[in-house]
Amino acid sequence: MVNENCGSTHSEDLTSAQAVFAGYCEMGNGTTSFPTASYLKGDVTYYITDLPTYSSLANCAQEAVSYPVGGLVRNDCPTDPRGAVSCLCVKDSNSQALNSAIISQVSENCGTTATEDVTSALGVFAFYCSAGKGLVTPSGVTASGESPSQFSLKGIFH
Repeated sequence: MVNENCGSTHSEDLTSAQAVFAGYCEMGNGTTSFPTASYLKGDVTYYITDLPTYSSLANCAQEAVSYPVGGLVRNDCPTDPRGAVSCLCVKDSNSQALNSAIISQVSENCGTTATEDVTSALGVFAFYCSAGKGLVTPSGVTASGESPSQFSLKGIFH
């Protein structure tokens, strides 16, 4: 299953899955050794919805970004900012699925301005991933990783 679901990152994910399983098996012997999560090197203490560039999107494009990102974070990714950006942006299947979902959602939600809004929404997601990788440092971000329950009020967790 790991090979089928994880794209080109499957070898890392397979190693990690095997280490988790080995740690689980050792619990019966009274010892545990689970792998620790690895994160991208960017110092991300915020969510995509906290970026000023996200706020500049049309409302229809904001929803098109927040809905699929929130769904993936809620169901499959860590909810802390560094864990979320790492999960969303490093794993092929996640980032490819998000790009496709954003395109689809913008096209559905934005009507006649969809082409411009698709470009803008994908740009915000790409910028967020670049920040997660430590390639850019966004300016004007005032949030610092609110708890998921507070974050849900901002619309990313439906």
